[in-house]
Amino acid sequence: MAAELVGGALLSAFLQVAFDRLASPKVVDFFRGRKLDEKLLGKLHITLHSINSLADDAEQKQFRDPYVKAWLLAVNDAVFDAEVLLDEIDYELIKCNVEAESAPQSLTSKVSNFFDSTFRSFNKKINSGMREVTEKLEYLAKQKGALGLKKCSYSGDGPDTKFKFLRVLSLSGYVDLITEVPDSVSALKHLRSLDLSYTDIQKLPDSICLLFNLLILKLNGCLYLEELPSNIHKLTKLQCLEFEDTKVTKMPMHFGELKNLHLLDAFRVHSESSIKQLGGLNLHGSLSIYQVQNIVNPLDALEANLKDKHLVELGLIWNSNHVPNDAREEKEVLENLQPSIHLEHLSIWSYHVSIGVSDGFYGSNSSSFASMERLSFRNMKEWEEWECKTTSFPRLQYLFVDQCCKLKGLPEQLIHLKNIFIGGCDELTISVNNMDTSSLQFLNINSCPRVNIPITAFNSLEVMRITHGCPSLIIFPLDFFPKLRTLLLFHCQNLQRISQEETHNHLKELQYVALNLSHFPVKDYLHGGYKKSKLKQRQI
Repeated sequence: MAAELVGGALLSAFLQVAFDRLASPKVVDFFRGRKLDEKLLGKLHITLHSINSLADDAEQKQFRDPYVKAWLLAVNDAVFDAEVLLDEIDYELIKCNVEAESAPQSLTSKVSNFFDSTFRSFNKKINSGMREVTEKLEYLAKQKGALGLKKCSYSGDGPDTKFKFLRVLSLSGYVDLITEVPDSVSALKHLRSLDLSYTDIQKLPDSICLLFNLLILKLNGCLYLEELPSNIHKLTKLQCLEFEDTKVTKMPMHFGELKNLHLLDAFRVHSESSIKQLGGLNLHGSLSIYQVQNIVNPLDALEANLKDKHLVELGLIWNSNHVPNDAREEKEVLENLQPSIHLEHLSIWSYHVSIGVSDGFYGSNSSSFASMERLSFRNMKEWEEWECKTTSFPRLQYLFVDQCCKLKGLPEQLIHLKNIFIGGCDELTISVNNMDTSSLQFLNINSCPRVNIPITAFNSLEVMRITHGCPSLIIFPLDFFPKLRTLLLFHCQNLQRISQEETHNHLKELQYVALNLSHFPVKDYLHGGYKKSKLKQRQI
């Protein structure tokens, strides 16, 4: 995929993106917090600069020298590998933030610190991956002599000439300083990448559509930006467009003409911007579709042709206060969206139809979402029954269900789950028969009065957090949780005791316990004690 998305001319732009991400405070803090090898981070940064200095010369020579072209392709692959590692770090940060935020505020910092120490295998993977990518790029940088590549140098009369040939321009983060983009930006004819993210711009000038070589345009976090340029379709080479967290409510009229667009983070459905515009786009990566309730004709959803796109992450978001006029028609819209069977992460928010997600959405294949690893449902107030084929999610590991107050049960075949978050599901029940706990590592149940934890072995569970739920939980048997590290129990009104019958090493990993159980004396809960554990913190 790297070869598709990164041509020789685009290499410098993607390298600039990598520089920005490597130098970002969140990545640096991640390495420090996880005690990863910071030297690797700096080494990769320096090596990428060495490669970048050769990129312009390689771009010119690739057309007459097949060895230089092969070198560029190898560099592209290595840079893509670096981007994948950074994506994994971003996801890890998001996951830890979500898990920490779901704890009571007074415990957030403690829980966050705990999670920093729980993912040793992930840390090892990142260190190993960074080392491998750096070594690969160092080897490629050393080939400059054999290939006759020279470092980039500019010729001209002064700084204006140098600026004229600018390929990458990033003004990201200059809040209050950047409030508008001058028309003169159109003079940067060689510009490949323009990043205006997290600035206070309110609109983009029409002249920006004269940047015919532009490949990447980033507008994330431009909180005052209300619309995209009406002539954006003239940026015929554009391959990446990002504009999450803006005030943009609709797509330009001819948006579907951007045939080279591969990466699009958001699409906003409007009466003037039909979802049909997605039909001809060859999209990869992640896409969130907002205001899905504005799809009036179910056939338009079918023409979006999501099933043939190379998406790995998809979000379908309805307006949170939307009231369906025709539930049958809305169900048909959802079914016609038909996401790719290669999807790894699916999120559905505020879809207020009682039938919810049915077999029509999954498709006719025996294993509809064979690659699906993460599934999120939020604020689906009318959803009652989850229809699911027995082989729909063979690799599902992360399940997030929040504010689905009428949902009654979960599918029986979710057998490889590692993380479960369930919150605000008043009618949900879970039985022993439809809950496989052998792989479960993280379990969070919040405000689900009918959910009862099956009394069975949780051999892999490391974190358990229960708030306002599990009425049948009277005695909490620690013997069933040999790998438990963190236990948080709040407002479990029927709980009378925490017990450990066997005095062996089952609790050697337990580090943190927090209880909000004021209606019984502390001694009644600590029957059996924690003599064999590494307990560092206890809050009652």
